[in-house]
Amino acid sequence: AMSADMGELNIGDGLTVTLPDGWVTSSQEPIMFMATSPDTLEAFTGDEILNALDGELALAFTGPSGLQQIAAGITEQTTEAYLQFIAEEFFQVTDAIEPYDGFDFPAIGVSLDTSPEAPDNAVSFVVETDAGFVWIVVVAGGELADFEEQVIEIVNSLGQ
Repeated sequence: AMSADMGELNIGDGLTVTLPDGWVTSSQEPIMFMATSPDTLEAFTGDEILNALDGELALAFTGPSGLQQIAAGITEQTTEAYLQFIAEEFFQVTDAIEPYDGFDFPAIGVSLDTSPEAPDNAVSFVVETDAGFVWIVVVAGGELADFEEQVIEIVNSLGQ
């Protein structure tokens, strides 16, 4: 189910994000996927690991309730605990996770470069919102730094 009618996308728990015009979306409960084109959306929804197309961008958001289901085994409610669990469980990444201060929310991030399960130029974040913890994956068609402003704009649109 893809839609190109943009604006606010509900990611669960009453949280929405605002997307640029022309983006396409898809969902696989409890994860919402969004990208600049249907082909780049395949980075998340395809049967195999596909990279984002050059110059394009894809994001996945999982709201607090969905994240709690996915990471049911964690012992403490912190951005670090969630991200460490996700990085190891889903991406086989044990690299150091680092605080990220680009968002309006407390956040922690980890590169997925070493993951056999992730496309190129992928990074994962957990941010703490008033509604709870949100898990985000970003896949860029190029150097992540070139897409940072756009990613920040979308993440910072998280609201209720």
